[in-house]
Amino acid sequence: MSDTCNCCSGTSPETPLTVYNRPGLNAIAYRAGVHDDFKKSLLAALTLSRQPALRDLSTRNDSDFTIALLDSWSVVSDVLTFYQERIANESYLKTATERLSVFELARLIDYELRPGVAANTYLSFKLDDLPGALTAGVITGNSGVDLPPVLIESGTKVQSVPGPNETAQTFETIEEIYARAEWNALKPRQTQKQSPDRDTNRIVFKGLSNDLKVGDILYIKNSKKPGLRKVLSIYLDINTQTTWANLNTTSAMPPYEQPEPVVDGSITDFPDKLTLDENIIENIINSTWNREDLSALLKTQGWPTTDFLLGVKKITESKAEENDVSVYVFRKRVSVFGYNALKQVVYDGTLPKKPVEWKEWPIDAEQQNRIFLDNAYDGILPNSFIAVQKPDEAIENLQAYQVSEVYQRSRTAYGLSSKTTLVKFPWDINWYDPNTTGDIEPLRNLAVHAQSEKLELAQTQIDEVVTGDKLELQTLDMKLAIGQTILLTGKRADIPGITSTELLIIKNIIIENGLTFLVFEQSLKNEYLRSTVYINANVAYATNGETVKEVLGSGDTSKAFQKFTLKQAPLTYINADTASGAKSTLEIRVNDILWLKTDSFIGCASTDKVYITQLNDDATTTIIFGDGINGSRLPRGQNNVKATYRKGIGLGGLVKANQLSQLITRPLGVKEVTNMLAPSGAADAEQIDDAKANATLTIHTLGRIVSLQDYEDFSRAFSGIDKALATWAWFGQKRGVSITVAGSNGQLVSDNLVSSLTNTLLKLGDANVPIAVRSYKPVFFRLEAKVQIEPAYIAQNVLNAVDACLRDRFSFKQRQLGQLVSQSEVIAAMQKVEGVVAIDLDNLYRTENSLVLNNLLKSARPEQGDDEIVPAELLTIDPRPIQLTQML
Repeated sequence: MSDTCNCCSGTSPETPLTVYNRPGLNAIAYRAGVHDDFKKSLLAALTLSRQPALRDLSTRNDSDFTIALLDSWSVVSDVLTFYQERIANESYLKTATERLSVFELARLIDYELRPGVAANTYLSFKLDDLPGALTAGVITGNSGVDLPPVLIESGTKVQSVPGPNETAQTFETIEEIYARAEWNALKPRQTQKQSPDRDTNRIVFKGLSNDLKVGDILYIKNSKKPGLRKVLSIYLDINTQTTWANLNTTSAMPPYEQPEPVVDGSITDFPDKLTLDENIIENIINSTWNREDLSALLKTQGWPTTDFLLGVKKITESKAEENDVSVYVFRKRVSVFGYNALKQVVYDGTLPKKPVEWKEWPIDAEQQNRIFLDNAYDGILPNSFIAVQKPDEAIENLQAYQVSEVYQRSRTAYGLSSKTTLVKFPWDINWYDPNTTGDIEPLRNLAVHAQSEKLELAQTQIDEVVTGDKLELQTLDMKLAIGQTILLTGKRADIPGITSTELLIIKNIIIENGLTFLVFEQSLKNEYLRSTVYINANVAYATNGETVKEVLGSGDTSKAFQKFTLKQAPLTYINADTASGAKSTLEIRVNDILWLKTDSFIGCASTDKVYITQLNDDATTTIIFGDGINGSRLPRGQNNVKATYRKGIGLGGLVKANQLSQLITRPLGVKEVTNMLAPSGAADAEQIDDAKANATLTIHTLGRIVSLQDYEDFSRAFSGIDKALATWAWFGQKRGVSITVAGSNGQLVSDNLVSSLTNTLLKLGDANVPIAVRSYKPVFFRLEAKVQIEPAYIAQNVLNAVDACLRDRFSFKQRQLGQLVSQSEVIAAMQKVEGVVAIDLDNLYRTENSLVLNNLLKSARPEQGDDEIVPAELLTIDPRPIQLTQML
């Protein structure tokens, strides 16, 4: 008979299970057993029990109340051990899944989760430029108006114009600046004075009504290379109101060579207390000055800046009109007297005389320093020019002669009698040899270009692109300052139709020839069309966030470590040269006295007016004061603890360029504002996965940077930096460290953040080790593949899942700087998707390359370039649609 009661089954206990976890796991096992294990153990204990009362329990059927009780207790044990395992996982940084757990574990090693960083940008302000727009204009006689500067205070608010599904973002300036109307749009030098000569291919004249025609002859009066040229084509430039005379089939504007100024002006060149006049201003213009020295000269002499600037303008404009080069157009092409005379008859010696031949009349000696023209011409005047041309003689070989006297009279010669114009020269000219009678050019073959008219030369447009680290302005500006931040905007010369803006810092200012010459701390990244370039110098640094003033409460001397929590969240942090890469905007005053933030009360005296802050898991911030031993206690008072801070942080502040245009605070005289550059440097509050990786980095470095790994770890833990790669590099003959960094969510790292990180690394590391921090270079790859799908699945759903899997696997978050992409890795990622049977990968290539199936796609690590270190690349999948098709 078979045993149906199962009384002998499970006679050995199954719990507690042996717990073993190898190192490096993302989750640990910590359960003594599960429901089945506990039930078996209880049944085994029941079988092995020697309790007399249990001898009659012969069933193991779940319907029995005793067995049901044991089953219920097994469920309780299963639940208890499940939560015990969860608690155990939350006790380790690498296995914790709750933000609060990571938050508290990190705090045990003095690591606070990064609160995030506010986006930053530069706001460019434009002022009303009409004299009546501001409250006071400084008028100097009738010489002009100098508009006063406008103070734009720190805390000036600007709001974005939100697009669809966007929230308006508030930015505030964190520096005060003085703005000027003339700084709305400073222009680079646009024109230059012409100095044409006989080799010039194009001459530009003022006006559109010069009555120039194709075929006209021009005389270029130049002391070094004079000459005559024929006009081959005419172009009327409506925009500049000029006439272009092209003298060659390949005419072009004369080249512009940007000067390389050498300073030679000195304050000691001028005795004290001189009266400002044109001679002094001209002496100043003739020297090259450092702007600071020239400003000091004006100040020590007591010369009004406005009078000086207007004097410079007057003299430079008059100098522009003066020119040792002149251009004339000949309005008439005439003949010499006798050009239409019959040839003279030559007779033989017989009588009666018989004509032997006809020959040309010789030019008489009377015309040695004069010319008789074929008619009376009222337009030919003294001091004008004429040129005589022989047949087949090139215009370029002619010589022009200046007329001293002009008379109109009758003349009889060569068998003719008619009116003539007598043109005299101040000296003998060699337009013919009066002693020669045989080879002289016939009168009838000579052409005279006369009735010259002077044309007014225009300043020519400079076509050369704007590039490099130097720029000559169109005007003289005595108010720009070294170290001032400016924004240069213009259309790109290399990419038609694209307008770019660059942030520049003025390194030096030189005054030359009455113009301002700027030298920048760095070269322009792009080349710009000169006519489109303008500079806004009314630039203020601003960050995301809005100022809040709040009464926290009342101080109580009886309380140690008194706490207050800010009502508004999140507290704004901005980039700074600190170990964490960020600093708070919080300001605490107690009884109107400023208290200072400290990282820890350790080492603080009992009288130190300090506090610490703690970021809570709900994004609020708690302020904690001392206990009277480590840091001062709060003094007693009614609502005497006050806070001023800004709220707002994170990636939401990354609005587009020119989206910040609403002035919430409107300083007097300011008419508009915008952000020419898109904000950067933002980061959201640190996420769990990032905190797990970054929390231990601070105990690796312990506030100092020694090894290459230290440079990388410290950079990765810096606020606003998501990824970092440190490598050795050569700086000339010295070895240093090259660090490539990437911002939050794949942002390029801004120059400000790079500067903050570099300065902090130099503080905490060896100052003798050269450091180069560069933002990474984002690069992309594409692929084409066929996917065989199980018939039971909907094909499009599987293809969508493959697409999503690839985008996650090869996203910025998942990839590292310099990490390669292999064919096998791509296929493995696709093959893991449920419903995929097989993969046929057709093409795998970097976006800039042609279609080909590569086994391996390289992602460059930092390389030594010709001029600088090239940063590392980060290779991710191209955001455009992936070419996936179903395999039939």
